[in-house]
Amino acid sequence: MATNLSLIFAPVFLLLLLLLSTQTFAGQSFKSLRSLEGSYKGPVDQMMAPHRCGVADNDMDLDSLFSIKWAQKWSKTKLSYGFDSSVTSSPDILEKMRAAMQEAFSEWQRNSGFTFIENPPGAKPDIVIGFYRLNHEKGEPFEHCIAYALPPPFGEINFHADENWSIDPTKDQFDLVFVALHEIGHVLGLRHLSVKDAVMYSGAAHYGLGKIKLRRHDIAALAAMYNQWGRFMRIIFS
Repeated sequence: MATNLSLIFAPVFLLLLLLLSTQTFAGQSFKSLRSLEGSYKGPVDQMMAPHRCGVADNDMDLDSLFSIKWAQKWSKTKLSYGFDSSVTSSPDILEKMRAAMQEAFSEWQRNSGFTFIENPPGAKPDIVIGFYRLNHEKGEPFEHCIAYALPPPFGEINFHADENWSIDPTKDQFDLVFVALHEIGHVLGLRHLSVKDAVMYSGAAHYGLGKIKLRRHDIAALAAMYNQWGRFMRIIFS
């Protein structure tokens, strides 16, 4: 019965999510620039290349809004993460990477029903965080992107190691914490949002502004996706 009610009321809640935006989700859409297979569909906007998230954009019209609800999801709420890198880094750099990821995971944990724990070295995690060169053997090459993630149940977040990363960025650097926050959203199953203030917005203009707090749209989208309707309604009416 609960499942049937969820199917009945989910469209209503998702339409409420639509009202969160100062512009409608359908009002500004982005054509898919880069698929997970690496193909390009249409011209690349100057603002979004070469530094952007490598996850394909989807047109946020009404149909794709419903796709948020039906996206792939984790079947558990306690997720482990670990690190993998083809780049030799100093202990100081590695510690900064760990601290940045911990901060980003903590922000999602505070605003979702998920718990994240770092696995000890050698243990198999649910989410593998990698730092790789341009053409690496782990997965997709970093052509025209600074990072990308794979949705559940694959659990991968990959960063382009040759970019200028920082946890205290200047205008010429990328904010490692913010980009991690964005990619964690993808690894939880979220696609890009067209709301410019959202962390899950695809525009590269966000990267490097030190904006490491999730916005209402991010939290509400994840809550709707995982049927957390109590959290969703609190966000909608807060």
